[in-house]
Amino acid sequence: MNQKKIIPVELQGKTFLDPTYDPAFRELFSEKEILKNFLNGILHLEGVNEIQDLEYRVPDVSFGLPDPKMVRFDVFAKCQSGELVNIEMQRARHSFFKDRAILYSAMLAIQAKKDLEQQKANDGEDIINNARYQMPKVISVWICNFKLEGGSTEYHDEWNLYSKSSIEKGRILPVTDVLKYIFLELPNFRKAVSELETTEDRWLYALKNMGEEGEYPESLGDSAVRKAYEKLRIMQTPTTMLERQVENMVTEAEIAERIWENTQKGLAKGLEQGLEQGLEQGLEQGLEQGLEQGALNAKHEMAKAMLADGVPVERIVTYSGLSEAEILGL
Repeated sequence: MNQKKIIPVELQGKTFLDPTYDPAFRELFSEKEILKNFLNGILHLEGVNEIQDLEYRVPDVSFGLPDPKMVRFDVFAKCQSGELVNIEMQRARHSFFKDRAILYSAMLAIQAKKDLEQQKANDGEDIINNARYQMPKVISVWICNFKLEGGSTEYHDEWNLYSKSSIEKGRILPVTDVLKYIFLELPNFRKAVSELETTEDRWLYALKNMGEEGEYPESLGDSAVRKAYEKLRIMQTPTTMLERQVENMVTEAEIAERIWENTQKGLAKGLEQGLEQGLEQGLEQGLEQGLEQGALNAKHEMAKAMLADGVPVERIVTYSGLSEAEILGL
């Protein structure tokens, strides 16, 4: 029956779905054993410290700024030891990316606090007097299919809260481990199959290369990673899932093309304005202002084109960096 499966044109010639696209990514980590193995690898947990069990949580979380907004996490789970974990797959850089990571972590922390208080209330504990400000650990994992600002060549970076005075004295230890950010930059991961040593290595190799592999690389030798490949094997994937994957691929490709085209148009217009201003107030200042205006023009042109195509405002905010009010006012 699989041989009669109709494969969308965009996926023909491929063996596995590309897990850097949302539908495949969420499907991949919808299996508990795969998710546990990935987290233990990324968090470098071994032996008695490994995550033994976890439960999936509803991915939608609301917050008010000032109106209630809804955010959907890619993967949202609670470990048996109490930590809340959010894993996000990000294919493209956008404005305020680091702000977004901090915001998501803050929302995760609030949800973790609610969970802790509910648990203590169920156990009959006096929350007000005994644990009013106690916070459980929250871990935000961002897998980036692009290089972060700063030019780092590392593929694994962690952020914590540090004391400036302690760093100046050479004591580089986090003030607290309650909030942890992990950034995985796939472009910086360049290991070949023969160079893979750890579980983290094998997972990063899989995430970066699975969509282009002809078959599972036997030398990976990891049962959980093998299961991940099989879970995203195109010939074993339901047609509805393939359609969602293609829709996401096409949408992202169209958006990327539109961003490029309108950026060029906006910058050209801005440079033209800058040259005109330069004749009046000095070439250097005019060009600088022209470039700034050009960048803003590019965002406006892109947002207008996306609105015309029916792209949701929330996605336009993400890609353009404009506020919702700015977009609706175009």
